[in-house]
Amino acid sequence: MDSAAIIISAAKGNQRDDLWISMPANIPAEKTKVTLIITPAK
Repeated sequence: MDSAAIIISAAKGNQRDDLWISMPANIPAEKTKVTLIITPAK
C-alpha cells in the first residue's frame, strides 16, 4: 500500500498502474464541474 495515495484500491492488482489507464472518451474536458463520491469499502 502507498501511504501517500489519496485513494487506495483494495482490488486485486492494485499495484499495477497499467490497470488504471482511463479511457479518454470518458474524461471530461478541463474545468468541467464534476462530483466525486468516495465511499468506504464494504
